[in-house]
Amino acid sequence: MDKLFRLVDVSLVTTIISGLLYVLGYNYYLYYFSYFGINLLVRDPEVAYIFKKGFDFSGYLLMIIFLTLLVYMVIDHSFLWINKKISSITIQQGKSMALALSLCVFMFAFTTLLDYVQSYAEGNARVFATNRQTTGQAVIFLQDGKKLPGSFSFFFLNKSNVVLFNTGTPIGKKPKLTIIPSANVSYLEVN
Repeated sequence: MDKLFRLVDVSLVTTIISGLLYVLGYNYYLYYFSYFGINLLVRDPEVAYIFKKGFDFSGYLLMIIFLTLLVYMVIDHSFLWINKKISSITIQQGKSMALALSLCVFMFAFTTLLDYVQSYAEGNARVFATNRQTTGQAVIFLQDGKKLPGSFSFFFLNKSNVVLFNTGTPIGKKPKLTIIPSANVSYLEVN
């Protein structure tokens, strides 16, 4: 029976940690593509990519978890010490107070990490947009055989859309995108 409880505890901890990593990766992609004005439903990143990006922030998450545990242990031991001196606080009250305060510390640190992920994603998107506006031209031929007018650079392709940068936008400005249903494209040439 003890082995079952240890297995449940381990599975609960891994579920929580993997959920937090997923939230970090999802937030990164959400703000990255939001910079370009694209909804995540259009880009539709795979779960593996979201977890992979979440693991990029796993060191920060690990530090937050250790900080939370440290705060819990310090507060719990402080209440035990106070209980020995004054005995006005029960052990359960001390553990509840330590749990509540450490949860507050975790929430504050995790929201700070989410803010960092947002600024990091937007910074990466700005750099990528600047590079895309200066390099590589794409030529798009539509189903009717005509070439799509304008100057474009390739961004991404999924099963339903082709997304292109409009390279006619001045460098440093937020890029304009052209989204074409992939059924309308007969040929795409990327340099």
